[in-house]
Amino acid sequence: MLARFLTPEWFEELNRATTCPASADNPAEGSVANPAEGSVANPAEGSVTNPAEGSVTIQQVVTGAPDGEVAYVVRVSGGRVHATLGRAADTDVTIVEDYGTALALSRGEMSARAALLAGRIQIRGNTHALVAGLAAMQAVQAGRQQALARTSY
Repeated sequence: MLARFLTPEWFEELNRATTCPASADNPAEGSVANPAEGSVANPAEGSVTNPAEGSVTIQQVVTGAPDGEVAYVVRVSGGRVHATLGRAADTDVTIVEDYGTALALSRGEMSARAALLAGRIQIRGNTHALVAGLAAMQAVQAGRQQALARTSY
């Protein structure tokens, strides 16, 4: 079954797809971060362990979605990325975009850089923290692509 973009089911699928299976070389892989302990997993809301360092909490806000505004939080810490629906008070960065831009980014029809340069996304806050978390977010890209292949728009 396909999960509809930006729904609770989509975030569950995304987190599941971005969780690395445990391996003999790295038994810590496959562990799921515990948000109550402040650790994080990924979207964009599962867990992955990798050697990347850096931590950031990103508030994403998508305006004009079919069911209204969608807010979600992506936490990156200790090489783990996790996304959950809702808002957080402890964010480093807030990213705001409209639904059309979110769709184009999700489908790979537009890069974040192009969207930023075109004024289609706004970033507020500590961009240095955002850059610090990029390696961990890139490490879950394969799982993210698997989840997006199972997404309806």
